[in-house]
Amino acid sequence: MRDDAPSDHSCQEKLTVSSGVVEASNNHYDQIPYKSYAHNHSQPDRLATIATLFGMTPAPIEHGRVLELGCCSGGNIIPLAERFPEAKFLGIDNSPRQIADGHANMDGLGLGNVSLECRDILHLGPELGQFDYIIAHGVYSWVPPAVREKVLFICQQNLHPSGVAYLSYNTYPGWYLRGIIRDILLYQSRDLPDPADRIRHGRELIDALARMAPRQDNVYGVVLRQEAEVLRGMEDHVLHHDYMEPHNNAVYFSQLMEEANSHGLQYLGDAEIPWLLQPPSPTEAPDSPDVMDMDASARRIRAEQHFDFTAGRMFRKTLLCHRDVALDRSPTPLRAMNFHVASSARPESAVDLRSKVPAVFRAPIGAATMTEPLAKAALLQLSELWPGAIPMRELLAAAGSRVSSACDGYVQNTVGAERTLADLTQLFAARMVDFSTTAPSFISTLSARPLSSAFARREAERGNRVTNRRHESPALSDLQRNVLGKLDGQHDREALLEHLIDLAERRLLEVREQGTLIQDPNRLRQLFPAVLEATLSELAQLAFLIA
Repeated sequence: MRDDAPSDHSCQEKLTVSSGVVEASNNHYDQIPYKSYAHNHSQPDRLATIATLFGMTPAPIEHGRVLELGCCSGGNIIPLAERFPEAKFLGIDNSPRQIADGHANMDGLGLGNVSLECRDILHLGPELGQFDYIIAHGVYSWVPPAVREKVLFICQQNLHPSGVAYLSYNTYPGWYLRGIIRDILLYQSRDLPDPADRIRHGRELIDALARMAPRQDNVYGVVLRQEAEVLRGMEDHVLHHDYMEPHNNAVYFSQLMEEANSHGLQYLGDAEIPWLLQPPSPTEAPDSPDVMDMDASARRIRAEQHFDFTAGRMFRKTLLCHRDVALDRSPTPLRAMNFHVASSARPESAVDLRSKVPAVFRAPIGAATMTEPLAKAALLQLSELWPGAIPMRELLAAAGSRVSSACDGYVQNTVGAERTLADLTQLFAARMVDFSTTAPSFISTLSARPLSSAFARREAERGNRVTNRRHESPALSDLQRNVLGKLDGQHDREALLEHLIDLAERRLLEVREQGTLIQDPNRLRQLFPAVLEATLSELAQLAFLIA
C-alpha cells in the first residue's frame, strides 16, 4: 500500500456505504485498491530469526504484538493472525475502501486478535502502545516527506525496546532507471484526472516507447525498452500507484540510515539479501583513514551502500531496531541451535557420506557444493522433509545417524556439529535454507478429509494468488485453487471428485488429455481420481494443508 491519501478529512467523512457499495472518494486507493498479498520477508518470524542471529532476544511471535502501517485490505496480516491466534495484530491504512475490504476479508473467520483501522499515519501517537514488530511494506517511498518522517518516529516511539521494524522502499542508484519511465508517464498523463484514463493512456505510451526507443546499442534506448517490458506485464493497480501517483521518492540506503539514526534507530540487517551475514567490502582500501576511523556499524553501512552503487539496486527491505541495542555482527553458529530448519535443495546425484567427495545440492535460488559428510547428511535429511521443518538439534542428530550408518566407527563431535551449523547459517544467508523461530503450522500428509486454512480458501475463491502457511502467495492453477477452495475438512475424496466433475461439465474447469479437451463425463470420472490425488499432493508440497 502507498499511503499518500489526504489527511484533512476523517474516514467517516470520506466513506459512505449504500447497499453495501463503497462510493468513490478523492483517495485514489479507494478508486483503484492496491491488491494486498502476503509478503514473506516482512513476517515477524523472519524478523525474529535475523534479530536472534545478531544477538537480540526478540519477543516470541506466538504471543507478540504486531503493527502494520499501510495494511491495505489486510492480505499480509490477516493470515498471520489466523496462524498465531495468541498474538495481537493491528493494521492501519488511510483508505476507507481498503479497510472496508479488509473487514469483508475477515468476516466469518472468527479472528478476535486482529484489527484494521482507517487512520492517518500523521495522527498516530503513543496511545497505540508498544509493538514487538512494526511492518511498513511499500509505504516509505510513496508518501510525502512529513509522513516518511512520522513512519520513522513511530518506529522509535511505538517499538518495544527489543522490537524489530521492517521498512521497504525504492532505492538509488537503481531507481534512477525506473524513474525515467515514471517521469514520462507523469508528464504525459498530467491532464487526465481519471485514474482509469491515466492507466489506459499510460499503457499506450509504454507500447509506443518500446517501439520508438533508439536502437543501435543506444544505452537510453536499451533502458526504455527493458523498463517498458517490465511495465507491460504489470497489473493496473501497481502501474498506477507506483508510477502515476504524486509521490514515489527513492532514497540512497545511506540517506535512510542517517534519518533512522536521527530517530534513535540503528540498522539491524536486510530481510532478503544473500550477503546478510557477510556484506561486501567497500571500494575504498580497508586501511584508508576514512574507513579505519569508522565503527563497525558505519563500516557496514558504507559497504552496503557501495554494493548498491555497483549492483544498481532498486529496492530494499531494511530491518531497524533501537540504537541502544547491542548487536553482534559475527553471530556464533550456536545461535542457530534453537531454530527450525527447512530446505528445498535436492542433491543432483548420489551423495557419498563416507568421504569428503563434493556433493551439489540445487534449490530454485541456486546451488551449493558441500564436502563435509555431516553437512551433506543434513541437507539430505531436509530434502526428504521438505516442505516441513525440523528443530536444529533433531536435524544434527538425524544427520549424525545417517553418517554413522554409512561409516563404521563414526562418532559425531562438537567441532563437526559447529562446522555444520556454520555451513547451514551461510546457506540461510544465501536463501538456500530457511531458519525460523516457530514450528511449521502445516502438514505434508494427506488425510481422508484434507483441511486448509479458512483464509486460504477464501482467497482461492477470488483469484489464483493464495497465501500458504509459509506466508507465501504462490500463483495456483485453476485446478489447484478449485480443489483448495473445498478443503474445509468436511469433503472426502468422493465429494471432491464430484465437485471437480461438476465444474468440468459446466465448462468452468478445463481438463485436457494430450492437448484434447475432455468433455465426456465417463472419461472425466476415469481421469479425475489420479488428477485429484496429484493436486492434493501438490498443495501439501506448497504448505497449504493443516491439521
